Amino acid sequence: MAIITAIAVGAAVVGAVVSARASAAAGSRAKAGAAQSAGAEQLARETNARRRERQANELLRRGRDEADIILGKALEIRSAQRAGFAASGVVISSGSAQIIESDTIRLAQADAITTMFGSIDEATEVRAAGQFAELESVSRQRAFGIQGRSAASAARAQSTAAIIGGISQAAGAFV
Repeated sequence: MAIITAIAVGAAVVGAVVSARASAAAGSRAKAGAAQSAGAEQLARETNARRRERQANELLRRGRDEADIILGKALEIRSAQRAGFAASGVVISSGSAQIIESDTIRLAQADAITTMFGSIDEATEVRAAGQFAELESVSRQRAFGIQGRSAASAARAQSTAAIIGGISQAAGAFV
C-alpha cells in the first residue's frame, strides 16, 4: 500500500509540475504575442505619421503652386489690360485705367491668399486627424502591453494553482 501511495504522490507532483510548466509557457507565449502586436502597432503608427506629414506637406505645396498660378495669371491679365489701354490711347498711370489694374492685382492677391488659407486648413485637418489617430494607436499599444502582462500574471497564478493542487493531491494520498 505504501508503494501505491508513493506512486500516487509522485504522479500528483509530476502532474502539478507539468501543468505549471505548461501554464508558464502559455503565459510566455501570450506575453510575447502581445509584445509583437505592440511592436507592429508602433511601426504602423510611425509609418502612418510619415504618410500624413507627406500628405500635409503636399497640400501646402499645391496651395502655394495654385496661388502662384493665380498671381501669374493676374499679371498676364494686367499686361493685357495695359496693352489694351495703351492701344486705345488711355493714360495708364492714372484714373480709371490705374484703378482697374489695381483691382485686378488686389482681387488676384485675395484669391491667392484664400487658396493658401484653404490649403493650410486642409493640411491642419490632416495633421489633427493624424494626432488623434496617433493617440488611439498609443492606447492600443498600451493595451497590448497590459494584455501581455495580464496573460503572464494569469499564467503564474495558474502555475501556482497547479502546484498547490498537486501538493494537495499528494497530501490527500497520505490521509
